[in-house]
Amino acid sequence: MAVIDTHCHLDLVAERKVSVSESFANAGSAGVEAIVQIATGLQSARFNRDLSQSYESVASGDTEAAPALYWTAGLHPEGTDRLHELDELFTLIRAHRDDSRFLGIGETGLDYFHTMEYVAQQKDSFARHLDLAVELKLPVVVHTRDDRMYNPDKVGSITDALAMVQSRPSVRGVLHCFTYTEKEALPFVEQGWMVSYSG
Repeated sequence: MAVIDTHCHLDLVAERKVSVSESFANAGSAGVEAIVQIATGLQSARFNRDLSQSYESVASGDTEAAPALYWTAGLHPEGTDRLHELDELFTLIRAHRDDSRFLGIGETGLDYFHTMEYVAQQKDSFARHLDLAVELKLPVVVHTRDDRMYNPDKVGSITDALAMVQSRPSVRGVLHCFTYTEKEALPFVEQGWMVSYSG
């Protein structure tokens, strides 16, 4: 069975002074066949692009044994203080739309657990990401969170995300780190989305 890390943040590994090449080698030794490096803002999107462009050196030249590397670009919903990055971020996405290692837009979405006071800004950012996904026919990695664990009284972010997705019926993607139930998942699945249940 193929093991693929579909949501990796090697930029955070690098910030902790851990070698990205070593992390890559360890992943390959553990049987990981591919890594999708996810962005949380403009800085991490650039990191992802640069990492992809230097893949051969990151893989220590042994691209047969190393995991395949793919990447995305987007602004995390907790990045509402960086909405000014969106134009440049979207320019980067457009420039790499057809790169073989570029997979899609994200992560983006709505987080009412950590940043409830910025709901309007989150919705604006998410809407712009979704509209770009429709325009460029790219999938979206969506982060939604209302609480640390499932709470049936706290489903605002997933409910709002569904309404925004349903108003754009052609958009597809994955619900990253999903902490809800089948009830919240099925409307997305019926629209062709994937769901990533967290541990």
